[in-house]
Amino acid sequence: MLLLGLADLAVAQAPLRLSKMSRIKDVLSSLNRHIDSAVLKTLSSQPYKLPIDVKTVPSVEQVRQTAAELLKNAALDKPLIQTPSIAPLEQNIHRFVFTISSKHEPNKIAGTGFVFVPDIPGKEPALWGATTTDVAQKTGSEIVVTFHTKYPQDFSFPATIIQQGHPDGVNAALIRLPAQSAVVALPIELSDDPFPFGEQPLMAYGFDTNGNFYKKGLALSFVGTDRLIAKSPRPVSAENGNGGLVVNKQGQALGIYNTTFRPNKEGTVFPQQTSRSTQAASYLSEFTPISHLMHLFKEHETPHSAARVLLFDGMQIGKVEVDQAVRRMKVVYKNQRSVLLPLNPFWTLSTLHEFVPDFNYASYVEIYISGGKQAPHLYKVDLEKRLAKKIFQPTLRLTD
Repeated sequence: MLLLGLADLAVAQAPLRLSKMSRIKDVLSSLNRHIDSAVLKTLSSQPYKLPIDVKTVPSVEQVRQTAAELLKNAALDKPLIQTPSIAPLEQNIHRFVFTISSKHEPNKIAGTGFVFVPDIPGKEPALWGATTTDVAQKTGSEIVVTFHTKYPQDFSFPATIIQQGHPDGVNAALIRLPAQSAVVALPIELSDDPFPFGEQPLMAYGFDTNGNFYKKGLALSFVGTDRLIAKSPRPVSAENGNGGLVVNKQGQALGIYNTTFRPNKEGTVFPQQTSRSTQAASYLSEFTPISHLMHLFKEHETPHSAARVLLFDGMQIGKVEVDQAVRRMKVVYKNQRSVLLPLNPFWTLSTLHEFVPDFNYASYVEIYISGGKQAPHLYKVDLEKRLAKKIFQPTLRLTD
């Protein structure tokens, strides 16, 4: 009732100064954070919390069945005055998510990861971890993963990052977890609907670089092939920790949390289907679609097999490897005027032409690619002749 009373007071005395409204919002936000913390502490003592037997190492099938049984009736609870919650998941969340550190700096947290079991034809089920490329680039391949259960203890294991993408493309990395991690690890179920449409409630869980656990209520706003964009009710901090778990209202993994939205310095061109209300970048988060993990598995088995097709106005002009990304475009118009389009988080590999201003007056477009083992290169697309040519430029400076 206190929160409702504050809100009513704000309306009754309108118009208030902006600074006064800001103070009221800060009070509401602070109260919500305290309530969320209290809720998590209360949940931890409830019967949904599973015990940990340190004397035995269960099989992968056993831990998968345990996780499935735990979450079979999971549903999002949306109380009036606090962040939504998924009770059985949150009571055991420190067994689904873990922190990641470099083997050489085990006490320095670089980000978050989570546990899953992929269904790969012909392969025995195994526990794997997922995080972002951003985290993998900070740690190198040899890492330490830590489950902060504090019941009966924290658990740390050596692990290996075996495949990663590009921060501006397939922003994901695969972690090979040791068999011993099954003592504590619980795998999250992957969503069957990796590209949902329409705004819907989501939850994100993870750790920041100081080791503080977070949970966030999000709302899906934009679906792209490389990233999903979600709105947050509060400004998103860059320190909130990459690699976290994003789940739908059933507690199934939908994506890998990338924290802050990264618009370009010149301003981001938003696609037409994106609501104007999402354009405050400080309230937006990016996360990688969970399906990108399958790209990485495919690439790990057979190099170059997961390269994605690059289209432009219906023309297939080339492919982009999983560790590469489109970094910018240059448009030259029929009157010789040119414009440079910097990296846009909303770009997708099949609809790049939709982001070219005055497209009908364009003569040709240069699409710049970098990352991976190849030298930086571009595709020059002649829109009048509808031809494309790949041009290597080893001296091209594109910051990865």
